[in-house]
Amino acid sequence: MVAGIRIALGLWMLVCGTAYAADDSGEREDYNKLPVEKVRPYAIKGDLGAIHALCYRYIYGDKAPLDYAEAHNWCAQGAVRGGASSQTLLAELFLLGKGGPAKPERAYHWYLEAADQDHKHALFMLYLMDANGLSPKKDPERATRYLRRSAELGHQPAIDMLKSLEKEAKPGKSLRKTAGESDSRMPSGAEPAQASNTRQSRAG
Repeated sequence: MVAGIRIALGLWMLVCGTAYAADDSGEREDYNKLPVEKVRPYAIKGDLGAIHALCYRYIYGDKAPLDYAEAHNWCAQGAVRGGASSQTLLAELFLLGKGGPAKPERAYHWYLEAADQDHKHALFMLYLMDANGLSPKKDPERATRYLRRSAELGHQPAIDMLKSLEKEAKPGKSLRKTAGESDSRMPSGAEPAQASNTRQSRAG
């Protein structure tokens, strides 16, 4: 069951994830223009932008060898330094079992860390994990809150998913929050906000 869900999520991320998994990464700066050997010295010194650049490049083999061991190393360093996009990519490694056994609980932890910073793809992945029974405790209402927040932030996959689910909902019911409704159970750092129209960009 878990393996099947992981395969389904993997296929989804293969199609869409590269463009979204590391978005919102203010950590990138201009390191994507430099070869790996010139980025590494900055990363060793603790520069979050350089660390995330290596995290991304090694996980996707972008202008660098595909190397999940290196990806784990640099994504973990970026994650513990608070980089939301590095946290999201580290979660991806754990969720899909890249470079080691799949650990959904570790993936959920790091998606939560990134979601606390309103990382819209992390919020969407929390919804997918909740909806597919990969969270510590299945909670459909919590899953919907994550999906709704991701959509509010302008994440297109979440917007599309929300529209699809609302079409399937019974008449008179909606997954969207009504005007003026408060939600004390919103994830930390996820207060209601206007949807962003920011174009998604690859964080390489």
